Amino acid sequence: MVVSQKTGAPTLNNQSNSTIQEIPLAPIPEIKCSGYIYNPSTKKKTAMITLNGRAMTVNIHEKISDQIKVLDISDQKIALGG
Repeated sequence: MVVSQKTGAPTLNNQSNSTIQEIPLAPIPEIKCSGYIYNPSTKKKTAMITLNGRAMTVNIHEKISDQIKVLDISDQKIALGG
């Protein structure tokens, strides 16, 4: 840190050797939900989704990719997490 001689306030030292590394981000998958089916005998919901153009059915707690897991299926939404 360098202190200004005029104001006494700290200023940034632009001569540091630190560099900022860019971290590549994974592309955001395209997910569409077509609806769900409720099985009254098992009381389970199965959602019908399309993930990056591939149609599939998924259940709660099912992992649909390396980074995406189905957390909840409700009337209005499907909750996904990592």
